[in-house]
Amino acid sequence: MDFLERSHVADRMVAFQSLDFGEEMISQKQVALIAPPNYEEVIRGAAAVDEARVLKRAFGLLGVELSIQCFNDPTVKWSSFDAVLPKTAWNYFNEPLRFAEWLDHLADSGIQSINPVELIRWNHDKAYLADLRDLGVRVAPFELFVAGTEPGEILDSLAGVGWQNIVIKPSISGAAQRTSTLTLDQSGQIEALSGEILSDSGLILQPFFDEIPNIGEWSIFFIDGEITHSVLKVPKSGDFRCQEVWGAHTERQEIPRWIAEAAKGAIEAAPMVPTYGRVDGFVRDGEFNLMELELIEPYFYFEHAPQGTVGRFARAIVSKIET
Repeated sequence: MDFLERSHVADRMVAFQSLDFGEEMISQKQVALIAPPNYEEVIRGAAAVDEARVLKRAFGLLGVELSIQCFNDPTVKWSSFDAVLPKTAWNYFNEPLRFAEWLDHLADSGIQSINPVELIRWNHDKAYLADLRDLGVRVAPFELFVAGTEPGEILDSLAGVGWQNIVIKPSISGAAQRTSTLTLDQSGQIEALSGEILSDSGLILQPFFDEIPNIGEWSIFFIDGEITHSVLKVPKSGDFRCQEVWGAHTERQEIPRWIAEAAKGAIEAAPMVPTYGRVDGFVRDGEFNLMELELIEPYFYFEHAPQGTVGRFARAIVSKIET
């Protein structure tokens, strides 16, 4: 399905789901949807549903005006909004320090964020995976290195774990940016890539999981702690990345109960129950392995969601806005 077809699907979804809201409108509120300055270009390039347009209509039916704003825009008066929604902040990992400063400003100024600022701070760096692992969540094997670590330590660690095929990526990243697959005998490249990443970010080192290109990665979506839908993402032949921008194929599939329970356990292990979230993971040896818990800017695949999901999402956000 191409971009235009998806847009038509999105239009039909909103038309159908408008029936969920009834006649009563709540008082007018202003919500800032955080997005990159090149949002429209990103949407076209990813051949994705325009979530901003879909959500703007759904929020409008609730009497709430949703407008796109950039977190790094110094001209925005954030106090003029009743809440901010970082749902499409797909560029936060390009400017992590600026993003952290913006979060501090929201907190210091008493400006509400949904999900909350403290949850976003915890989730913006994949170091949170260590917290989840310590709490008993089955997280896919990884090694974490803080920014400034000497690249030689990466090679020493590899010698200890015995992984032959590896994946290296920043701990603050998204959409598989700066993610590389290498083999153990490429020590020079491993050291060079590690040094580049560690100069401005932590680093995640993992074995290459064959299950992802061979079977696929699950994305499981939550609103207020409850599963709404799930999709299976399969990389294109010869690739390992599960994003459609890299050619992956995505289809809606129902998950078995045991995967649902594992995904819900991951969500419940977060510091607080998020209003919205996405669990990514894969199955190995009959066990669900968590890859990521996305609580900031998950693409929600509304095009694969049951009727009513867009309205449910909008109502969940609006219900959290403090009066």
